[in-house]
Amino acid sequence: MSAEHAYASRIYINGVDLGPAGDVRLSYKEEYLVSGEPKARYLRNLLEARGFKVEPGDQIENTPFRSLVVSKENTCLTRDEVVAVLRADDEIDLAVTV
Repeated sequence: MSAEHAYASRIYINGVDLGPAGDVRLSYKEEYLVSGEPKARYLRNLLEARGFKVEPGDQIENTPFRSLVVSKENTCLTRDEVVAVLRADDEIDLAVTV
């Protein structure tokens, strides 16, 4: 098992909300002591492999709280589409949002 895969088992999603531009905002907590934001990388790889576009979102300065903006070209995205992808991945815990 790769370090990235092992680390991903600790991804807890704090929120999945519709954004103002037909996108979805995905909130999660990254670790301070790990460089390269492995949770963001794992989530980005997972969602981009399913045809979504993923960009960094807001973060609260000096905290581990991060977000990603998920969109799909030429279409408005629904929260359910993103939740379905996340729910299908055993490494992601959606318990706090669903």
